[in-house]
Amino acid sequence: MSTKTMMYIILAASVVAPMAFAQTGTASNPIPPQFYLNATTTTLCRGTTNYVQLAITNPSKNIMDQLQSVELSIGKMDGLYPALVYAGTVNASTTLNVTMPVFAGVNTSSFITVPVSVNFYYFAALYTDSEERNVTFDVVSCPSSLPLEMNVSPGSLVTGQINNLTFGFTNTGNTTLTNVSAKAAISSSQSGMEFVGYEPIVIDAIAPHSTVYVPERMYENGSQIFYINVSATFINQSRLEQAADSFSMLSGGTIDMIPSSISVTPSTVSPGSIFSIAFTVTDTGTSSVSNANAAAILPAGFGYYGVTTSDYIGSIGIESPTAVSLALMANSSVRPGTYNIPVKLSYQGNFRQNMSSMVNVSVTVGSSSGSASGLPVSGAQGGGSSGSTAIYIMAVVFVIAVAAIFAYPRFMNRKAQGPRRT
Repeated sequence: MSTKTMMYIILAASVVAPMAFAQTGTASNPIPPQFYLNATTTTLCRGTTNYVQLAITNPSKNIMDQLQSVELSIGKMDGLYPALVYAGTVNASTTLNVTMPVFAGVNTSSFITVPVSVNFYYFAALYTDSEERNVTFDVVSCPSSLPLEMNVSPGSLVTGQINNLTFGFTNTGNTTLTNVSAKAAISSSQSGMEFVGYEPIVIDAIAPHSTVYVPERMYENGSQIFYINVSATFINQSRLEQAADSFSMLSGGTIDMIPSSISVTPSTVSPGSIFSIAFTVTDTGTSSVSNANAAAILPAGFGYYGVTTSDYIGSIGIESPTAVSLALMANSSVRPGTYNIPVKLSYQGNFRQNMSSMVNVSVTVGSSSGSASGLPVSGAQGGGSSGSTAIYIMAVVFVIAVAAIFAYPRFMNRKAQGPRRT
């Protein structure tokens, strides 16, 4: 063989040899050892980071069967957050224990099988490979020890308008919580409700034993009871954790009492007489009321007529005009003038919450000798019979007195003439 031929053979060998040993991808020959991956942690807690213990076993007896640069990872699935951990080298006939932080969300299923990707460099064949092994966990709601408490206020909203809400985030622990990210969502079974201009809530830090308040706005036009679900993730001493809660909200309709046809009978009241005030009230809101009652707030010199001090109305429907009337009396000492008599309407909303509104009534009192009118209090209260009797007696006495005056001179004349002779 010539020298030139030998040089070509050596050159070809120097090119082919590196290609044979520096391949990438899954190699068919030789194959890596069939390693085992087991999870010694079998239960995950929702809403927090779980430190899962994994064991990688390389059963090969060949010292060249090293798994180098081993990485374990899981993708995001069913409430689990992505996780990645570097394991290092797994030598032949050895087991390497690895701790992987696995975060389980509050909505993670109770039973879950997770594919774990194992990436490594196979030393014997000088190539990289990636395989999957499945691990299975029970997922439970563990007793809460999270340092974050959440609340939403107010607990009741008004239908048909934009309501202001306040979300409160309280750190009950002794260390600062950082990177707080919260989301609020209305229960999917509800309709007619939506947040206005809503953005996910981001709080840089919450100091120990302090509260951060975040305002939001919401348009509500739906059912009477609905739910707002709030979840928040945060870092607690380098540990990722999640808190979640559901808040029940009440939706009360608007109540808008509009008075009309306000009247006073008689229009000008005389001192010492009774009178009545009357008006019509209409609820122009979106919710009816119950147990409605009207009572006058009386200034000095006025009182209720009789034993009734209020007018019980009962229920008032939406757009249903309802009459209200009160019987009052003006004392004889009331001076002439114009008086404002407020009438308080008390009622209950659709959640039995106590509510009220005012109706102002103007009453004019005239002089007793003027043109003022009204039924006298004594006669109106049942004193007519005794008054008539007194007048009758006085008339009888008057007649007797007049008769006596006319009869007295004749009596005296007869006395002076003496007894008559027959």
